[in-house]
Amino acid sequence: MEQPKGKVLGEYPLLPDVLRKHQVTTLLDDKTLDDIEKSLQTRIRIVQSDGKSFIEVITDRPLIEIEDE
Repeated sequence: MEQPKGKVLGEYPLLPDVLRKHQVTTLLDDKTLDDIEKSLQTRIRIVQSDGKSFIEVITDRPLIEIEDE
């Protein structure tokens, strides 16, 4: 894996948790998170595979739940 040249990766790449096998650090393609972090020379963060969790991670704030009336 080669790091994208001239591209800003941000603070860290986000990967959805569905890429992991059985909640371990090995991904579906048999690479480990450590392999990818070393290759990209940056930390990776695993996030839950739902829109709410993704928004909370990128905004660093919990979403406000609105109750139905």
